[in-house]
Amino acid sequence: MATLAARGDRVRRRLGLGLGSHTVTITYASVADGDTVTVHGIVLTCITGSAAVELAQFKKETNATATSDNLEDLIDAIFDSTTGVSSSSSAGVVTITGAKSVTTDNAAGFAISSATYQDEPPYSSDIDQSLLDGQLDIADKCVDEALMAGDKGLSEKFLLTGDGSATEIALPTNFLRAGTVTAQIDSDSGLYNLKRVSLAELFEIREGKHSYKKVTTSDAATKYYAIADDQVYFSAAPVSGAGKAIIYGIKTPQTTKAGTNVWTVTVTDAQMATNDTITIDGIEMVVKASATTEVADFIKAGSNNASAQNLDDVIGNIFKSASGVQVAVATNVVTVTGARSITTSKAAAFAIVETTAAECDLPDHLEPLLVDYAVSKVYEQMQRYDMANALMQFYMQSLMLVNQQYGRKR
Repeated sequence: MATLAARGDRVRRRLGLGLGSHTVTITYASVADGDTVTVHGIVLTCITGSAAVELAQFKKETNATATSDNLEDLIDAIFDSTTGVSSSSSAGVVTITGAKSVTTDNAAGFAISSATYQDEPPYSSDIDQSLLDGQLDIADKCVDEALMAGDKGLSEKFLLTGDGSATEIALPTNFLRAGTVTAQIDSDSGLYNLKRVSLAELFEIREGKHSYKKVTTSDAATKYYAIADDQVYFSAAPVSGAGKAIIYGIKTPQTTKAGTNVWTVTVTDAQMATNDTITIDGIEMVVKASATTEVADFIKAGSNNASAQNLDDVIGNIFKSASGVQVAVATNVVTVTGARSITTSKAAAFAIVETTAAECDLPDHLEPLLVDYAVSKVYEQMQRYDMANALMQFYMQSLMLVNQQYGRKR
């Protein structure tokens, strides 16, 4: 499964919105030690003397051309192919392609111009909302079997807790619809399937006014339920206890872009070697024995805790707050909050665990339809109604085929 953020990147690529273009023109005499150029939320620091540790740094050389070459080298070293960010350098001018934004704290030394912006209308927030709306639309229109396919998806087992007297129990907040409802009621020896009826019928059954459906207490006798007003209504109260009534059904898709991913990286210094890498959201950080320019480096320090502190420092130094990535360290465990992905070239040195998932809830086979839905809605925003209508028609036809494949139409 992909994250909603990754699906958003896919939408932008489908629409040809993935590329921003900026130029950075260097005025050599105005560049000072510690100046920064921030690309795509990543801080790149210019140094004039010896390399500093735990920074993404490029060196001011003897002229603008050599300095711009170093800036290009740094960008290409730390931004991997998944980011879509690349650069080129010529005669003191660095052209950066694929970054949402490029800023500096020294406009005299680094003059930035923008040919195009990645984050112009339709804005990322609009695409995010289309993805959220698309999940709900697919969940509403697809048959249950299609939503339950694969190892993950929208299928859910909802455990309800009764008190032995309540004939109505509130539904869980993430409940969308029921497939099968079971309960242990009165003298039932176990959980049995209940028969669904309308709410009006259920009230008639309870009041003894239905012509043939009755409240019965005998073991395994037919019993009834209805769903309305965010509650499940039973013909008689389930027995007291957790899980004495169970709904097997479909949950609502997540309603936030990705929540907040929380990752832990447990550092084992003895396993670390020069040029091992940690990559966070496509930004590569490299283990070095000493400070090195034109990379984002952190030093192998000789102990687990000290090396973990160095990793914490480099992450904190290069990721601006606007990136949404935050970092903390305790002993030899670095906790990274807000990143979409973290990988390493050596798992023995850096044991990575994702403790909070932020994936798209739909099964894998439905995720392309989610992208189609979002692209169609963005075309509407761009007033490309021909493209929007054509793609929405394809989307609806695809849903019909999915429902036919999984056994029945809704």
